[in-house]
Order: sequence, then structure tokens, then C-alpha cells
Amino acid sequence: MCTSRLPLIAISATRRWSLAVALMLIATSVRAGTVETVAGRFDGPISFHADGVKVGEKQVAIADVLYLYADPAKKAATSKAQPIASLVRLRTGEVWIGPIAGATSKEVEVTSGWFGKKAFSLKAVSVLDFIPHEPITVAEKRKTLYRKPGRPLPGTIVWIDKKSMGLDSPLGTVTLKRTGLVRYVMDNKPAPAVTDEKAQDEVGLADGNVFRGQIEMKDGEIIFTHPVGGRATFPAKSVRYIIRHTPTMVELSSLPHETIEAEHVGLAKGKQLAMLDKSTAKCVRSVRLEPKITIRYALPTRGGKKLVLRATLAPVEPARGDAQIKFSVGGRTVLQQVISASDSRVPVEIVLPEGKELTIDVDFGPLLRFPCGAVLQDAHLVLVK
Repeated sequence: MCTSRLPLIAISATRRWSLAVALMLIATSVRAGTVETVAGRFDGPISFHADGVKVGEKQVAIADVLYLYADPAKKAATSKAQPIASLVRLRTGEVWIGPIAGATSKEVEVTSGWFGKKAFSLKAVSVLDFIPHEPITVAEKRKTLYRKPGRPLPGTIVWIDKKSMGLDSPLGTVTLKRTGLVRYVMDNKPAPAVTDEKAQDEVGLADGNVFRGQIEMKDGEIIFTHPVGGRATFPAKSVRYIIRHTPTMVELSSLPHETIEAEHVGLAKGKQLAMLDKSTAKCVRSVRLEPKITIRYALPTRGGKKLVLRATLAPVEPARGDAQIKFSVGGRTVLQQVISASDSRVPVEIVLPEGKELTIDVDFGPLLRFPCGAVLQDAHLVLVK
């Protein structure tokens, strides 16, 4: 979800599905925010009210909001806690920033500036980041502790306290000082999907926290109820984005999918496939598309409605060459686009034909240089009448 209106790639349901793509170019403009509903996108200054949100002069009921993206340049309001250097990532996609207070073999405690000290089952945890954003130079493996300095150490958590960590490793139970611990990976393939009917709203804050629960709009603030954390009040200036997981919208990343990587290409350098990118200031979630891969997503049932794919395509950063991206459903091409290094980010809106599977093929484009590829940002499906 982006904060500016950009050139739009739009495919009408009544037109032929061919390599030809209808392009509607709209001048880029800088806005304070964007709100998306089933009907479309609205750009402008965003304010929160008891009966919904206001985008410029447009009033939108909270029940109609699918995505809300606020201006990331706005100064963030912080929680009561001082900036800290650890966080807990949950399998739902939540990010709880705060000191990791402790852990047992069954649960971990984190002290949140918004909710206080809370405990989560280790089964719900994806990653414990003792030093967030510290790069790992090897492929991360599940149930593995990463250190700096030191080699990765496989094992399961026995305890964590303020000064040390106990790990049941192949060498037996070892005690490690927390100084130098970078990351413990519970699961290297987290599944960010909404599974709790009571946790349908996702709120991303400017301080980096991401919570799932229920939102209630007030004038200038959000009252948020979390199934574990309880209730908290978020000032409007602290909110970076809101995603409401309604029956009419599903994120592409939550759909069952398989990825096929083509035979290794000798000229290619670096990583051939990086499925999930970190969120950036310009989007919430992204999928990195590099030659040569094929991704197949199982499409949801339509119930007699149209199924629309909305997303934004952008070249990878940095990029020097071209990549060709093709979207198809049931063997019918619905979009084919060459993404070059000089291209701008382009919103995509495609009405998908009948079919059980969306296929994305990525190949090399006319200019063969490395790196090359595209980033598919905030891809989601919307059911419309």
C-alpha cells in the first residue's frame, strides 16, 4: 500500500486475455496517505474519527477500509518504553518490540511499551531477535542460535534470563552469555496468516511494532484490543498502516503456494530466490521476483463474485538489467511486463478470469545484466460484485 497515486496497469474482465495490457497512466503525486476500499483507492490527508476515517474530504466507514497507509515521514509517537534492541516475531506476522525478559522451554516473555510484560507460547514464535537487523551471512535454519562472534549453534531453548541463555544442543545443555547473541530462529518459514477470528485487524506502528487484534476508531486515536496483550490506545500519529482482514480481501502471502526455481543459470550472481523481503517505508509486505522462478498460488473460491488482484510492481534495488514478469490463470496470460532498472513503481489491478491457480513466471528480459528482477508489493485479492 503506497501513499501516492501512480501509473495504473488495469485489465478489464470483459477484454481478451492476451499479451496486450491496457495501461492507464496517472501523474505521480505526493500525498499524506492512502485508504483502499473494495471500490478503490483514495489519497489525501488522513484523520481518525469515531465513525471511521477521513481522506481529504472523503469520509470512509471503518467497515469499508481494507488498507490504510499513513505518511511514513510523519514524526512517530513512541510508546512509554525507551528504544530497545530486542524483539519477538510471531508466526502470525506480529512484531513485539521490547526487552526479552525471560523464557522457559515452553514460553517467552517480552516487555512491551504498549502492553507491559506478556508471555507467548514458543509454538507461536518465529524468531527471537536479540540484536534486530543484524545480518546473518549463512542460510538460517530452524531451532538454531546465531552468535557474533561464534558459529551457529543448533538446539532448543531451556531458559533465558537477563544475563544468560540455556540451550539443549548436540553438545548437551550449554550456558551462553546473552552478550553477542544475535538471533534464535524457531521456524525459518513462518506463516503470516490470520487464523483467529477475533484477530482480524493488523496495525503497524511507526516505532516498528506490529499487532493483530480488533480496532475501534476514536477522534485522533485507535483503541486496540489484543487477544493476549489486552487494550491499548494508539495515537493517530503513531500508526503507519492498518490492514483489515475482511471476508472480501485476502493477502497473496497467506494463500497456499509452491515455488519452483528453474535450473541454475551460470551467469546469475548472488541469491536466485528471496521470497519475502523486509517491509519498507513504501509497502507493508513484498515478494522478491528474480529469474528464473515460477510461483503458483491456489486461488480462493469466488462465490459468484469477481476476483481482483491488486499490488504494486517495482524493480529490485539495486537493479541493472531487465526482468520479464508474466501472470496467468488457467493458462491464460493476464499480464506480461518487462521491468527495467529505470522503471517507477506501478500499481497493478487485474480482474482474474476463472481458474483455480494464479501463476507468476519470472524470466530474464532483453537487457541481461545483474542484478535484475521485480518486487511485488502488498499483493492482495479482493472480491467485488
